Amino acid sequence: MGARENAFSVRPSPQNQRTPIPPPPNDFKTRADVWEKANLQKIHRRYEKIKSKILSWETEQKTQAKLHLERKVCVGSWKSVTVYRLMNIIISWFMEQQNLMDPTTRAVEQQRYQNKIARVDMIARTAKAQLEEKRRKEESQVRETAKQIRETGRVPVKCFCCFIF
Repeated sequence: MGARENAFSVRPSPQNQRTPIPPPPNDFKTRADVWEKANLQKIHRRYEKIKSKILSWETEQKTQAKLHLERKVCVGSWKSVTVYRLMNIIISWFMEQQNLMDPTTRAVEQQRYQNKIARVDMIARTAKAQLEEKRRKEESQVRETAKQIRETGRVPVKCFCCFIF
């Protein structure tokens, strides 16, 4: 058996010796920073999309209100926007030249327009405020999770449910 032991035994030699593995660096902090930064960017992109949708809705509503005001003040009844758009411009110019516009109609329609614009502004402002509050809340949750990752070294579990089959 002596020969067998010699065949299978490995003597330490400079070629067979391994260099000691240094302890892993504390990269939990860097991993947590990368995770935090990525999630904050996701949140930022998502909320920028929603914010742009709110802004586009707001401008669309204001444009429609402006067109409605022009139609009501300039032309009493209208059927097609494309046909009467040019007529609106011509008639409004003619009425301004001749001073034929009814001042009470203009005042009532102007007040309705101002109310509509104020309502659209208020809706858009509250939607933006709610969006900003929700974004801040999500960002603080991400920062708290990153803090836990830095402390423990792993992502905390969100769901403690187990599946038994």
